Amino acid sequence: MSKISEAKKRVLDQFEQRQDEWTFGDFDNALQKSMGSRYKNYKDSVSTIHLANRQGKWPKTVERYNRSVAESFKQPQP
Repeated sequence: MSKISEAKKRVLDQFEQRQDEWTFGDFDNALQKSMGSRYKNYKDSVSTIHLANRQGKWPKTVERYNRSVAESFKQPQP
């Protein structure tokens, strides 16, 4: 099983404690800031959420991230 880097763990821990209605974009931005030059694109966020889910950790973050993505598909596109 792949390991989650310390930078990703920090962001997951931070978002696990949040009480507001953050979105996947907020998570992605925080991950980009935490990872710095190692961040490549949004797929880093997706893979981080998948790893967290497979490890059974950060359940609030995994659930909120996935709900936020699903909600974005429901909104009308301009």
